[in-house]
Amino acid sequence: MAMYVMEEMPDIHGTGEQVLYPRFAMMDQVSTEELIRQIASSSGFNVGDVEGVITQIGIEMAHQMAEGKSVKLDGIGTFSPSLALCKDKEREKAGEGETHRNARSIVVGNVNFRVDRKMIRRINGRCLLERAPWKSQPGNPPLPSLSISNLAATR
Repeated sequence: MAMYVMEEMPDIHGTGEQVLYPRFAMMDQVSTEELIRQIASSSGFNVGDVEGVITQIGIEMAHQMAEGKSVKLDGIGTFSPSLALCKDKEREKAGEGETHRNARSIVVGNVNFRVDRKMIRRINGRCLLERAPWKSQPGNPPLPSLSISNLAATR
């Protein structure tokens, strides 16, 4: 069962109104190894095949994005590279006679991900939410004040 906390939204308009919104209380992260084992146990593929395919997908995605393409995985989402300046390089200024950046001073700084709507529907179809028994701390991720093993005992 997934848990959520209610978190206060910053009052950017200065209205004095307290607005709360729900936020997932992430209690764990699934490793690649665990994901591979889960896929292998629920499919006809062995662990080695699943690991090989995942590795090759990562390698091919990097190749395609290095060619300036985004990568869409149906049912998962779209990955798009974004650019940044190398460290210690100043931004280019508009105008004649100003310093201009060449390709060697620009690198891939991040990869953006946009989730496929099908993935959202799959998650919503399986997600059972329950309010967490702890409160979110302003500016901090909503972490439990109880350990996960103790949390089961509090139910």
